[in-house]
Amino acid sequence: MLTVQQTIEQIKKGEMAPIYVLLGTENFFIEQLKRSIFQSIEKKQSIDVMNYDLQEVAIQDVVVDAETLPFFTDHKIIVATNPLFLTNQRTPLDVTHETEQLERYVQHPVGYSTLIIVAPYEKIDGRKGIVKHLHKHTTVVNCEPIRDYDLRKWITYLAKGLQISITDDALYVMEAEYGNNLYLLQQELEKMKMYVGAEKVITKETVENLMAVSASKSALDLVDVVLRRNLYEAIKIYKSLEKNNEDPIGLLALLASQFRLIFQVKLLQENGFTSQSMRGKIQAHPYAIRLAVERSKKFSTEQLAKVLDQLTETDAAIKRGLIDKSRAFELLLYELVAQK
Repeated sequence: MLTVQQTIEQIKKGEMAPIYVLLGTENFFIEQLKRSIFQSIEKKQSIDVMNYDLQEVAIQDVVVDAETLPFFTDHKIIVATNPLFLTNQRTPLDVTHETEQLERYVQHPVGYSTLIIVAPYEKIDGRKGIVKHLHKHTTVVNCEPIRDYDLRKWITYLAKGLQISITDDALYVMEAEYGNNLYLLQQELEKMKMYVGAEKVITKETVENLMAVSASKSALDLVDVVLRRNLYEAIKIYKSLEKNNEDPIGLLALLASQFRLIFQVKLLQENGFTSQSMRGKIQAHPYAIRLAVERSKKFSTEQLAKVLDQLTETDAAIKRGLIDKSRAFELLLYELVAQK
């Protein structure tokens, strides 16, 4: 299994694979890889992009589409999402997947189609024959969320991609304030690049100056007004973020990461852990743990579990195209503030 960085480097070199399997729940990585694939192929050929939800369309129909010559373009990119047949889940579906056809196709893919299978799961069932075939004959990419101890490396990697550098004390501030929300980190680094200009070095002062007025700082404020159950302020901040083109998916990821940390802290507190001893269990930034301890006082364990369920359901609804992402985020804010 390749890392996201390894795969993007291959794509930049023009080493394209006919089939990619994007495995993991980090949507930032999934979107980044899809964009890299699209842009690389589009430089050389005209493309047509087809999207399929495998909870509604059978995999054999997707294979037929991949094998069919494109009519008006040079190349076809097919994105197939939610392949539950790769997992051990027993969710009933309205379609029957004939995975034997996919097994045959991955061994002999056509040259005029690129198939991207998006498996947004923590793991798939390695005992299944189709999973073994995918690992053997396709490019499987690890799209799991980054660990806390990898955060500094990723901030540095994103900065390098923007051709800027960042000092150690600036890294410390960004780790504390933004956590592992890669959407927000990418957006902030892009703004900082414009701010530092020709110097191309981000310092602690740069981060602190921009945080005072940035949309991402407002996004962190959004967490606090949700915790205070202030719907008016929550909607006001969200509308301000929306005007600044902040992506609701990124904001959703921010809320999810914050509430996951609060939930972890709450559980550890109930088991007698102090803020100091939590660091060994959570491995989060000390500043982030301190904030989570304060925020955890506003919720019970049951309430936090319900909040995480609501966040997961909203994320799934957006990714499956069941609701407009902006509308979904507004409804989520109402539900979170009304939480009892």
